[in-house]
Amino acid sequence: MLKPQGTVIFGYCVENRRPYQNIEREFLERTVKLHLDQNVPCTFFIVGKTLEQNRAVFRNLLPRRSTLFDLQHHTYGHIYYDRVPQCHIGGGNREVASVNEIEKDLRDVAAVFSHVLGKKPEGMVTPVGFYRGLLGRPEILYRLNKQNIKFVTSWNRNKKGWKPLRFSVQPFWYDRANENLPQMLEIPSQGWEDGLWREKFGEKNDSGYRSYLKRTINLLSKKKLSWGFIAHDYIMCKYQNYNNFEYLFKEASKKNVRILNYKQFYMEQEVLRSKSVGVKVL
Repeated sequence: MLKPQGTVIFGYCVENRRPYQNIEREFLERTVKLHLDQNVPCTFFIVGKTLEQNRAVFRNLLPRRSTLFDLQHHTYGHIYYDRVPQCHIGGGNREVASVNEIEKDLRDVAAVFSHVLGKKPEGMVTPVGFYRGLLGRPEILYRLNKQNIKFVTSWNRNKKGWKPLRFSVQPFWYDRANENLPQMLEIPSQGWEDGLWREKFGEKNDSGYRSYLKRTINLLSKKKLSWGFIAHDYIMCKYQNYNNFEYLFKEASKKNVRILNYKQFYMEQEVLRSKSVGVKVL
């Protein structure tokens, strides 16, 4: 049995849909180098339209044979699965996709992944995320299951539909939370997202952001918790977070907090599930 250990499950949402900005080339070049240099795994959750618009960039810059990098999806068109009170500071509701639109979006993103990357995704992050994730949306979970989605990040908001999500919300299996739901692992994204932290606490406040990262690593180490960490391509380019994440990796190493990509974490939990141990039921 694995000894309990603090864990960062590290991922990026890759969602810029403005090819003229050339964000993806800069983001992928620098991010891939960072993770190779530090030997730290990560998952890229890629929007289907972004992948279509940057085929050559993704094919040329993503190391296919490296076990560090995992490729999953962030929907095809960055559609919203449910309502949230606000998406950003001062922002309100946006249009929510119908179940039929979600089903088509899932087919479209699977087709793009197969065509461009030669694989079908097994995991995803829903845009914006929700309080309690998809626990109240069985019709969506079953459609994800139909498309062979095995793990999802959809719970990243608190009761007010905002941030931060408390760390007591830890990964869980949907079918063990409710026997009427399909077998799928929810990996919540707690705390603050990179861009929303900047909106709240200061766009140029690098020292404050590093303090936040360090406090969180200390919490994971002390409580043996998991953190579904999600960053964003355009935020990386806007705020040049590469040095901040190198700092995060070093702090994690100091505190014996491991870093996995999302597929690695899922596979580990699948093995533990078969032994009737692992992530807790809500």
